[in-house]
Amino acid sequence: ACRFEHIHFNKGMATMDGVTSLKYVRSRKGTNGEGSDFARSRRQERVITAFKAKVFSTDTLLNPKKIIDLTGTFRDSIDTDIGASEVTQFARLANDAKDGQIKTLSLDADKADSLLVVGDPANFGGAYVVVPKDKNKLKETIENLLYPPPPPKN
Repeated sequence: ACRFEHIHFNKGMATMDGVTSLKYVRSRKGTNGEGSDFARSRRQERVITAFKAKVFSTDTLLNPKKIIDLTGTFRDSIDTDIGASEVTQFARLANDAKDGQIKTLSLDADKADSLLVVGDPANFGGAYVVVPKDKNKLKETIENLLYPPPPPKN
C-alpha cells in the first residue's frame, strides 16, 4: 500500500492535535521550499517551541487537572519521583522556569546565508553531503551559541 498522503496547511497560525503535528513535522515532500530535510528540521523546532510555550503557559501551570493529565500522558516517557502531592509546588517551579530560552541553530544549505553547502558528489563517492562553507565561521557560530560573549561594558 502507498504510504503517501497529501496534507495541506494554510499560511499562518494553526492549532494541531498530536496526529496532525506529527504529519506536519515528518512531511518530506513539501512545496515552497518545504521539501528538504532542513525545512523538516525547522518545522520540528517550531512544534517543540510551541509545545513548550503551551505547557509553560499560565493556563496550563495554574490548572492542576491539566498538569495531572499531562503527567498521565507522559508517564511512560518521564522518570520522576515527584508525587501527586508535590505537583502544585512543581508547577510553581516550572512557571518560574518558563522563560528559560531554548537555544537552537538550524544548519542547512538552502539559503545564501547558510553555514553549509552541498558538496560535490564526485568528491564523496557519489554521496549527497553537506559541508561547511567556512569551518572557522561554523565553529565561531556554534561557540557563540553555546557560550555567548559577555555584553559590552559601558
